[in-house]
Amino acid sequence: MKIKPNKLYLARLLLCLYACLCFVVLYYWQNTDVPGLIYLLLTPIFLVALYGFIYYLFCWLFIAYRPRDETWWKRIDYVWLFFASLALIGQTQSVREMWFQSPYEMAQVSKAGIDKSLRAQINDMLDPAQCATAASRYEAADAQQVASLCQRYADVARPLSEVALVNLLQELPALGAEYSAEPVQRWLAGLQETLKERDLRRAEVLKYQNLISETEFEQLFRYFAPLLVVIALALRASKVSGELYLKAPKQRKFWLIINQRVVVDSLGFSDVAHKRFTQALGSWRKAQWGVVHMACDFIAQSSLRGSNEPVLPGACESEFQLANADDFNTSGFVQWAAGQSMELLYLVGETDPELIRRLRQWGEATNTEVLVREHI
Repeated sequence: MKIKPNKLYLARLLLCLYACLCFVVLYYWQNTDVPGLIYLLLTPIFLVALYGFIYYLFCWLFIAYRPRDETWWKRIDYVWLFFASLALIGQTQSVREMWFQSPYEMAQVSKAGIDKSLRAQINDMLDPAQCATAASRYEAADAQQVASLCQRYADVARPLSEVALVNLLQELPALGAEYSAEPVQRWLAGLQETLKERDLRRAEVLKYQNLISETEFEQLFRYFAPLLVVIALALRASKVSGELYLKAPKQRKFWLIINQRVVVDSLGFSDVAHKRFTQALGSWRKAQWGVVHMACDFIAQSSLRGSNEPVLPGACESEFQLANADDFNTSGFVQWAAGQSMELLYLVGETDPELIRRLRQWGEATNTEVLVREHI
């Protein structure tokens, strides 16, 4: 069974699918180091093809294959908004970074100042020039402990490396217990205050760094953001198409073509009949009235009267299959016709009595006028 929107959307669906597959093949052919998902989702033309594929997939599923009512289409608003919201999750980190970048930089500058102040305090006590004048600046007992402290760290290179600084800071508790001189104790107390301030600045830097850093959850949605946006837009567009399809004027007149041909018989004037038939069918299609095709396996091609004029299905014309006349009431044609606003069914050039009888019975039951013209 090939109904009108089915044929229309399915052809375009396959075209977009082939385009997407071409991009996938091109990616593997180029043998690039970029991951496939990132490469494809950052290619605008691929996103356009993917959008077309998803859009026509939704249209084929929910307009052609399983038509939905207006209420169902209204609920799609919740779905496409959900996908759009997921796409925005990956952008929240950009907003946080924009908001907290300045405080983060200020915290880094403040921490760098504290680190510089800490090194300066250490040099105030352990710098060789300061150690050389310790005897003249302190009392003898205090100067002796200061000189001992200077001698202890005399071999440490200047300026202090990070490793040397860490080792010295780890020894501060032991220095406080070993040296009781008032200058050393005052120096150690100053270092402790600076260390507390440095820890506060370091915690502040880490806080802002965590705020501007991207979490794994956000990173995942950032990668999939283009795909989520494409799905959301395709759902929204298919919703609009579905609602327009429901509100579009329905075809009320249909011409039924059996086995893709019409038997033309006009008492020997076949050329005239052929022209009249072609003109009539062309006018019917031009008026945008429906043309529906039914393949009936139980009706043989007639060669005893007239000629069989081929009528190929149009791109937007529905097609159905009927194995035998007994299955007519459960056929796809009857199920499809139940969803149409059909007022007139026109059958011409067919003389099978069983088919005509079934059509007329169906017409009476559905209040559809069935016009049968056996000869042209």
